[in-house]
Amino acid sequence: ELNSEGLSYKQYKYLEKCKEDFNIDHLYLEKLPLPDDKKIPPRQFKCMLACFAEGMGYLKGNKLDWSTIKRYQTMFHEDKQNKTLEVLEICKNNVKDGEEKCELSFKLAKCLQEEFFKGK
Repeated sequence: ELNSEGLSYKQYKYLEKCKEDFNIDHLYLEKLPLPDDKKIPPRQFKCMLACFAEGMGYLKGNKLDWSTIKRYQTMFHEDKQNKTLEVLEICKNNVKDGEEKCELSFKLAKCLQEEFFKGK
């Protein structure tokens, strides 16, 4: 079940926990979509994304769990299944495991967001 922001209870719970853990102001999150490359977000924001990704099961260590990401993304974008699968394939090819988890999580979030907003 989704709340008014389109988040499941699990997503909301981890987002709130991670925002608090990394002292991220909700006003900063309201500025999303993610800042462009000229304004690299602070490390604590990237690590908040890693906290969220770990909580959701998207990230284990410095490896992305694409089956879990796919499950949540297809549920979240149920009205756009083909676009979702296309975006996931692009991001899977562009975001590679092995980087430090905060950077990896940021790259995943940025890729998903940019690709979903392309040619809406």
